[in-house]
Amino acid sequence: MILPPPNVTGDLHVGHALGVTIQDAMVRYQRLQENIRHVAYIPGYDHAGIAAQRIVERFRTKDSFKFNGLDLVPAIQHYASERRRGIQEALHLLGASLDFDRAFYTLDDDHSNLVRDVVIQLFDEGLIYRQETVVNWVPSLRTTVSDLEVNHETIIKKQKIRVPTVKGLTILEIGVIFEVFYPFEDDPKGGLLVATTRPETILADQAVAIHSTRANAKDLSKRKLRHPILDKSLPIVIDDALVDPEFGTGAVKVTPAHSAADFEAGQRHGLALVDILNEDGTLNGNCGVAELVGMDRLKARAEVIDMLKANGTYRGTKENLPTTIPLCSKSHDVVEPKALPQWFLKTTGEMSKRAVEAVQRKHVNVCPESQSDVLANWLENIRDWCISRQIKWGHRMPIYQVNGKKDDFIAAKSLDEAKQKSGTEHVRQIPDVLDTWFSSALIPKLIAERLAKEGIEAYPSRVLETAHDIIFFWVARMMMLCGHLDQGGDPPFKNIFLHGLIRDSKGRKMSKTAGNGVDVIKILNSAETEKQMLSADALRLSLLSTMQMGAAGFKFSIDDVSRASKTVAKLWNISRFAKMQFEELPSRQVLDAHWQSLLSGASIPLPERYMFARLSNVIASMSEALESFTGFKQALHELEQFIYDDVSGIYMSVIYGRSGHASTHNLPGAYSQEHARIFLLNILLRLTTIIHPVAPHITEKIYSIFSPAFRYEFATEVDSQFEASPSLGLTEIFPQVDSSHDEALSDFDWIRKLFVTARRTRDKFIADLKDPVARAKLLQVKGMYMQLHGPKRQQMLKALDQCGERDVCGGLLSWCSHIIASEHSTAGGAQGPDRIPDEYLCYGEAMVDEGLKLTIWGSTLRPS
Repeated sequence: MILPPPNVTGDLHVGHALGVTIQDAMVRYQRLQENIRHVAYIPGYDHAGIAAQRIVERFRTKDSFKFNGLDLVPAIQHYASERRRGIQEALHLLGASLDFDRAFYTLDDDHSNLVRDVVIQLFDEGLIYRQETVVNWVPSLRTTVSDLEVNHETIIKKQKIRVPTVKGLTILEIGVIFEVFYPFEDDPKGGLLVATTRPETILADQAVAIHSTRANAKDLSKRKLRHPILDKSLPIVIDDALVDPEFGTGAVKVTPAHSAADFEAGQRHGLALVDILNEDGTLNGNCGVAELVGMDRLKARAEVIDMLKANGTYRGTKENLPTTIPLCSKSHDVVEPKALPQWFLKTTGEMSKRAVEAVQRKHVNVCPESQSDVLANWLENIRDWCISRQIKWGHRMPIYQVNGKKDDFIAAKSLDEAKQKSGTEHVRQIPDVLDTWFSSALIPKLIAERLAKEGIEAYPSRVLETAHDIIFFWVARMMMLCGHLDQGGDPPFKNIFLHGLIRDSKGRKMSKTAGNGVDVIKILNSAETEKQMLSADALRLSLLSTMQMGAAGFKFSIDDVSRASKTVAKLWNISRFAKMQFEELPSRQVLDAHWQSLLSGASIPLPERYMFARLSNVIASMSEALESFTGFKQALHELEQFIYDDVSGIYMSVIYGRSGHASTHNLPGAYSQEHARIFLLNILLRLTTIIHPVAPHITEKIYSIFSPAFRYEFATEVDSQFEASPSLGLTEIFPQVDSSHDEALSDFDWIRKLFVTARRTRDKFIADLKDPVARAKLLQVKGMYMQLHGPKRQQMLKALDQCGERDVCGGLLSWCSHIIASEHSTAGGAQGPDRIPDEYLCYGEAMVDEGLKLTIWGSTLRPS
């Protein structure tokens, strides 16, 4: 399994923690399987081209001494190296069982060489090509971004927002559309009314388009319009693909250099490409207005509107809702459509078709199944991928321009090879670097090549687990690129698991800006090792108990971690209780022999049979969850119930009852105190193994403490090397489901209900007492009576008889000296041994089950 590589741009956040927890639980579970044992879990780090460069550029602006005057690329290298160490430390603290000696970095030499060779191959195959078209340009970053990196934010009410520009923040009004009058050249009083959301682009207009159904459309197409600001005329073109006659004014201005749709219209009508934007988003000389040159395009909007008002062509604004605004996912800048020559990977055609077939024919399984259709649909409607970026940090494209010619390029491994291929000395490598996701898409091939050198076949890998929000960024692209490069056309993995996004307790997306994130490092960086161990496992438990697979987000807060920490602490306290039962721990052979006796069907008391059956149920639900990662929330809930109610609540009370502290009645077939203690050790061993994939720190700690009992004595020198540092994950096998004692679940259910109901009733009575002295005294009282009423009391008595008085009154309900089945509801009403003392008070009544009620009697005058 490959860890989706975190970006070297910051600390490990809660989204990373969730992914790592899911993946590590999968890996640890597989290592506990008898027929698998070794699973490679390989970490990596992504160089994060645009994001890393942007962060360091900001550092250099605000804190120039931070990088000691380093140039940009060395400064980014220094920063990335620091962040990689921090991420690795956090992964260690989280408990990720990663093969760090196999870690990769997307700028490693072998990775860079692979990227270079693949680009050359795809170029030579004609799949990487150069084309001038409208792309997504981010002025604050001065680079293109792919369609996936543009967030089209929906606006449902008119508002003003702050957006970054190279010259600071600008206020932008959203939700309005501006109407402008374009006069006829031959009749200035007549003309067409045009609506636009971007008035500043009027300066790049090359035509106005109308629909063929418009009245007099053909006659209009023979006339000319005057540009509302510039001294030039504009043609009227008929274009049904561009114009929606039901929207706006029915006339659309055509700006081929600054709209993808207009670019295509310009191609159809032979219109000129006039780009009015500089790289930084300021207007250039092509805008035709000298006083606007050098002004940011968003600030120029107001100036253009003033000009329109001054010449009488401005007709005001109308509400335009709902609407969308394209924002860069990295900088939150307004993305500008801009005509530029860029490099593309031809993902349409065979490359995407092969990936679609892999999904539809189940060559790769997607969990949840609903995401299969989402993935296939995106691949079927894909556009070619713009892979060139205008930044310094990343894999420079191995493409060379020959003799300075506009359309003459070759791909080569080096400058010398480029000269040899072209037959000239006049070659120059292009400055563009590759989209970071291109190198990430080749990670499966890189790992396969590395492991092949170790004699391990690792392509395709068995499982990919990642967040659903990068299904298009990463998953689909790996399937296309690696599937194309693999001779057999196989996808790079057989199974894809996609988890949902974490949101805060109010359902909002977590972000630094909103201040609602969970600080993973703060949780993990406890000064005390034991607390650090508990915190890491509690974080893992809380994430898994709340997470959902698929596109649905799920709520999570620090309170979830606090609740999970109590479960981890409870497991730790159970282990301490078990340790206290022995002066010297028995051997593993003794534990195994004892457990085998349970499987043989020998005479076993009801509490043990019940615990065996409950454990088997927990094994089944946890095994299913760890195999399929469905139903995990329910499986963990059942596990917690087993820890709290069954092990800590029921069986530890049984052990107490058999210890001689309470009732000393000796029942036929009852386990001795020693047998009960060994049984508890067997339960603890299996419980720690079951929960180990989820909570590795506490389980390894417990396993180490109980090493003499849990570990086998090794017979060979090879095996004995592990004895110095016993590891549950290296030695144990995940327990198997066994239904030998399932009937005990129904038999003991009456006892469990009685135990829970009676304790709650007694505890409520004590809690309601106003006198703290009386409350403290009652907590020590042992001689209470429990009276059973109703038609089902005989069934309860049968269950009580199976369990035995010693285990019930001596252990489970140690404060209860008598259980009687009498319909009398007052003290003194029964005769003989069932008589409730006259001075006893009714502490409370409660329904145990339909047809069965209990009453608890006791006295504050009777100390223990």
